[in-house]
Amino acid sequence: MRVAIVNFSRQSLVSPHEIRAAVERLPREHYAKIKIIRYDPERSLALEMAYINNNPESLRARGTYLHDWDSSDSVVVIYPFKTRDGFFHTLYHEIGHHVFFRVLDQGLRDEWFALRRAEKGFVSKRARKDAREDFAETYSCLCFRTHLLYHAPGKADFMRRKVFRSVIATRRYI
Repeated sequence: MRVAIVNFSRQSLVSPHEIRAAVERLPREHYAKIKIIRYDPERSLALEMAYINNNPESLRARGTYLHDWDSSDSVVVIYPFKTRDGFFHTLYHEIGHHVFFRVLDQGLRDEWFALRRAEKGFVSKRARKDAREDFAETYSCLCFRTHLLYHAPGKADFMRRKVFRSVIATRRYI
């Protein structure tokens, strides 16, 4: 795996080895273009994004997914977390954003939009916000909190059949 795990020595709940193992259990194409997973305890990126976008909601984010269209590289930034569960949920959520934008083709994204209109269940309150957040939350739940998938069985099936194909990631690494 060529993903750089950066700045996690500034916390003690999760080791870089555990982060690497959590990422490597995913299908390779889901993380191949992610170059850095970075811990930002000062939330400096969130503060900057809130200011630039005039969006105070950015200040409540637990993580951020960024993509450089010129280089095609992506970065996942994780903000302070209080629990291991919170960390892994955020990690998989942000990787889910990467998969939605950079791995799925437009046909699969269109299928997700149609499924989202048809199925009224959501795995979390955040998933209700929009299709991107719904995808990222459902992706994270398939990887880490499978018990929440019963709220959205059609979306869980889509993830298993279309996103993960033959690889079902349901083991926990904590």
